[in-house]
Amino acid sequence: MVGQGIVAYRDSEELHVGDRMDDLLRAVGDSRICIPVLSRGYASNPWCLRELTRVTELNELTGKPAILPIFFDVTPSNVRLRTELYAEDLEKHERRHGNEIRQRWKAALRKVGEIKRWEVQGKP
Repeated sequence: MVGQGIVAYRDSEELHVGDRMDDLLRAVGDSRICIPVLSRGYASNPWCLRELTRVTELNELTGKPAILPIFFDVTPSNVRLRTELYAEDLEKHERRHGNEIRQRWKAALRKVGEIKRWEVQGKP
């Protein structure tokens, strides 16, 4: 990918303790494609939710980046919040970050859950 001019950001490699979240969100704004990998623990991570919200809000305003979600061991219904999978994590976030932020995060999850892309099940 790098040889073709494609820069891929992976939180585990690109974002280290002390790095600024603003830098990552700025990089998201420059992206043409975003491939969030939504997993069972995704909603427990405020950084993931902030990034996803930035992606969906930019997509609504500008039509980019294109969002190509991968649902890993979750279903689109889980991500659309039609099950209880993410409920406890979102409630904890409301206590810490407030209802307005929680509502934005829920809207981002619902939007991405409506995009039918790839569903991947882990090993049995």
